[in-house]
Amino acid sequence: MPEIERKFRLTRVPSDLGPGSPLRQAYVACEGEVEVRVRSDGSRHVITVKGGRGRYHAKVETDISAED
Repeated sequence: MPEIERKFRLTRVPSDLGPGSPLRQAYVACEGEVEVRVRSDGSRHVITVKGGRGRYHAKVETDISAED
């Protein structure tokens, strides 16, 4: 299913966002309109494949182990 990506500009950061959490990210491959990346918040590790550009594009995410 295509993903619709939207971006917004804010005049200020909302005060109720909370502290957030660190996130590690690396791009494994980028070729043409396809990107493969790995993200980890320390407890969850995800590999993502994105294809296409612009407002509509396909995205598939799969959980992986920390060792992977």
